[in-house]
Amino acid sequence: MVYQELATETSASIPLEKSGIDRYEKVSVFANTRTVFIRENNTIEDAVYQIIQSGHRSIPILSKDHHLLGIITTPDLLNAFLQNRSFYDTIKTIMTREVIFVNDDDSIGLALQKMKISRRGRLPVLRKKKLVGMISEYDIIKFFAHTNLGFQVSSIMTRKPLFINPDISIFDVIKILANTKYRRLPVVENGKVVGIITASDMLKYLRNSDFRLAELYHPLDTLLRKKVFSVERHKDVSEAIRLMLIHNVSGILVVDNEKLEGIVTERDVINHII
Repeated sequence: MVYQELATETSASIPLEKSGIDRYEKVSVFANTRTVFIRENNTIEDAVYQIIQSGHRSIPILSKDHHLLGIITTPDLLNAFLQNRSFYDTIKTIMTREVIFVNDDDSIGLALQKMKISRRGRLPVLRKKKLVGMISEYDIIKFFAHTNLGFQVSSIMTRKPLFINPDISIFDVIKILANTKYRRLPVVENGKVVGIITASDMLKYLRNSDFRLAELYHPLDTLLRKKVFSVERHKDVSEAIRLMLIHNVSGILVVDNEKLEGIVTERDVINHII
């Protein structure tokens, strides 16, 4: 089989304009205005429920007058469990108060810069300190899905990603995800990819187990997502983006003959957009 020849020797530099986006366009044009949020006096358990229901990995916390007070992420909630926090405490006791945000009249180019520098996948969009939307990595990379970018997946993927074995305990997986803040971990057995586990999987399991520590020493293999979405390293980056959009995931494994070669995520794409 003959593969299309793509750039491989140098790291990809993908112009934002290749997506059809004008970098000076206001961020409000691209932001999701149907925003999921919680109030400052909601409980940690309420935040767990909202993150699971929404599928988001972070949720803004608002005051009664809709001002942004903080943000909560899936790793924050996993850490709260590990620290033996009461899930009936208010969310403001563990939220991050210093929030990276953009204003609704800022440019999409500025939002992209802030995402790259802060390594935040979602930024609140404010108007006069009030939340009016969220802008995410997804909201930007989806515009690159149908344009051949001229770079192979291998030029932007994370090589030799952290992976785990299926016999590790659920408790240890939660510790790894909380400490690394990774969104997903490939699961490898005898050198072959056998599944994947995500931070949202762990959060769902905690909630279904009523946050009981005794339930966390079972082997991980009972929770594995056995269906793994993957892309070949020689494919154009746009193919990886299309697969992420089709399967509604923020990262996809790079696999060759069942062996893990790397992982490509929304953040990897964002980091190469100039």
